[in-house]
Amino acid sequence: MSDFATDYTAHAVCPSCGYVDQDPWEIELGGSFGEGSGDVECYSCGEEFRLTRNISITYSSEKMEGGRHE
Repeated sequence: MSDFATDYTAHAVCPSCGYVDQDPWEIELGGSFGEGSGDVECYSCGEEFRLTRNISITYSSEKMEGGRHE
């Protein structure tokens, strides 16, 4: 168990030293930029850890000006 908050965070967090990767989309997990997991090395302390990328899709909608389009 890590002493750092590592679950569902906005950035990748090293569970060994707490380093926060400010640009986690640069980390390739399984050759994909979608969901996935893989072993990565911390840029700060050099420890390897398993990183899982979780993606949540949400939608927004709003009325168009002028009402219903016919």
